[in-house]
Amino acid sequence: MSIKATEGLAPEWYTPPGQDDDPNPARFHIKPLNGAEFGEVADYLEITPAGALIRHAGRERALALGLIGWEGFTDRTGKAMPFSTANAKLIPHEIRTHIVTRIINISYMGEDAEKN
Repeated sequence: MSIKATEGLAPEWYTPPGQDDDPNPARFHIKPLNGAEFGEVADYLEITPAGALIRHAGRERALALGLIGWEGFTDRTGKAMPFSTANAKLIPHEIRTHIVTRIINISYMGEDAEKN
């Protein structure tokens, strides 16, 4: 059986839970991690009987590598936040966790899983 390169999965727009009814939802542009990038993040994964846990440093690295833009993310006054690494730190923790989970999930999906 051949080994396939970890490339070709496309970036996507991710809308976190709770944004479905919003007429202008916050959406985050994310990309799958390649094999080397996923390896960097995997160093911070811990498999437990309850499931996989990712430590803070792993979440930060996954966001740095996989978050490539956003829309609808605003400051308290409603002004659009420009995309930057510094501003990414202002995303609420719960939303950051959802984004990281999606980045990790799309990073190891194979062609068969992506089709389903």
